[in-house]
Order: sequence, then structure tokens, then C-alpha cells
Amino acid sequence: MAHIVAVALAGLPPWTVLAGIVGMANAALFFLIAGRPLLRLPLYLVCGGAVAALVQPLSTLLGDSGGWLLVGEVSLPLVALAAWLAVGVARLLGL
Repeated sequence: MAHIVAVALAGLPPWTVLAGIVGMANAALFFLIAGRPLLRLPLYLVCGGAVAALVQPLSTLLGDSGGWLLVGEVSLPLVALAAWLAVGVARLLGL
């Protein structure tokens, strides 16, 4: 199983993987604050990670110059905001 994940991640740019990890961390924090049944946690993690990885290219298009808030090409405020909005909308929709 670990080999399949490694092969799948090998084709992705590093900023996509990092944005996904940061998005999942923010989704987990949202889950801790606005807790729901434990069965919802995987949905929140997938939602936060996927949206963060998809939103990250916007920072280069918008010319985001966050300075100290950038980790490589990853804009931490943009990724965190996207993840929180995504899991917030998922929670409002009852997912």
C-alpha cells in the first residue's frame, strides 16, 4: 500500500503535496474545534487537502507575495483559508 502511495505522489509537484498536507492539518483543526462524529474526519481531511491543493496555483496567478508566510511556493494563508472555507461549507451542507 505504501508503495502505491509513493508512486502516486512521485508525479506531483512538491508544492501540491505540501499544500495538501497543510490543508489536511487545517481540516483536522477545524474538526477539533467544531467536532462532529469521528466518522466525518476522513471526509474533512480529504475535502481540506484536495481544496488546498487545487487553490494553491491561484497564489502564483494572483502574484501573492506573502513574504514570510510562504513556504517555497505554498502560500500558507491562502491554503488555510481555502481549507477552512471548504470544510465549513461541507459542515453547513451536513456532510
